[in-house]
Amino acid sequence: AAGTPPLSRGSPHSMITLSASVLMLVLLWASVTDIVSHRISNRLVLFGLLSGFAFQLGSQGLHGLLYGAGGMLLGFVLFLPFYIAKGMAAGDVKLMAVVGVFLGPEMAIRASLSVLICGGVIALIWLFFKGGSADLAKRYWLTIRLSLIQRRLFYVGPRSDAPSLTRFPYAVAIASGTAISLFVV
Repeated sequence: AAGTPPLSRGSPHSMITLSASVLMLVLLWASVTDIVSHRISNRLVLFGLLSGFAFQLGSQGLHGLLYGAGGMLLGFVLFLPFYIAKGMAAGDVKLMAVVGVFLGPEMAIRASLSVLICGGVIALIWLFFKGGSADLAKRYWLTIRLSLIQRRLFYVGPRSDAPSLTRFPYAVAIASGTAISLFVV
């Protein structure tokens, strides 16, 4: 628009755009390495954390460091139970801490919800293409049926070679959910 001044270098809007771009590049790189090697490099996580803190410091000073630290802790703590339950690798939890540093506490919660939804959708797609959706449906149907017949909670676990036990590169869900929380929602 005619009355809108161009974004100057260092303006808050350009800093936010640069920060989001760096975050998305870190998440894209993490996704690629997670797909290829099933690992997220600690060096990449460290780069992400340092970059996030640098952006927070540059945009908000010391308050930004505290804000970033709060987001980092929240991103880490929200995903730690999934690691403890062996449903997620440590690199995924650390990557959510990186997301938290860049986004701060409020947006870290929003991004976490988007990541969990994306993770669920990707897991279902992954399971479908691995051929495990029929096995999963049979197991849950049998679990419900036996629980009703025996009038107690009954669980039919997967076979040791079941496709539902294979992991997928969760960094893809982290990148997708973060992008949705930044650019869509």
